[in-house]
Amino acid sequence: MASTSPNGPNNYTALSEEEDAMMFQHIIDIPKVVEPHLSPECCIHKVPEKFLEVNPEAYTPQYISIGPLHHDNPKLKPMERGKHRYFHFFLKRLPKKQALDNFKSFLGENEAKLHRFYSERFPGLSSDPFVNMMLLDSIFIMDLFLRESKSYQHQEDDNLFSKPWMKRTFSTSSAYNILTR
Repeated sequence: MASTSPNGPNNYTALSEEEDAMMFQHIIDIPKVVEPHLSPECCIHKVPEKFLEVNPEAYTPQYISIGPLHHDNPKLKPMERGKHRYFHFFLKRLPKKQALDNFKSFLGENEAKLHRFYSERFPGLSSDPFVNMMLLDSIFIMDLFLRESKSYQHQEDDNLFSKPWMKRTFSTSSAYNILTR
């Protein structure tokens, strides 16, 4: 309940924190819990709706999803099998399988930091699936670059590079070009 306190010549009524919140709730309808401001580490953002209205295909993955932003897009699910094949190829060449366990542990220990890189929150993606997705995607990217750099011969059943249109799609990506130079 409110209490009266003297403060110099004026008296005022000090409200409890709860009463104060309730009073402001009546003035403007705001949620009691507000999401924290973006982290300074945040560097991965969703494309603004205005850009998507102009040319959605330019900003939406057409073949493959990397990371959580488009992870649930059903159109991109067929390429998940390709990522699984790359994972198995990578695992076969890995001299110490413990390194993969260590990498997964590292991702798990840094999960909160990984989330802070994104401007979006992913409440439908719990901890284990998030870490597994990051592990699969990072190994796919490493293996893709190793294959393209010709560091080793890739398998004949590598459908990603056996199709010229797919190779052109990946090789024209500016991020891909920068990282494979």
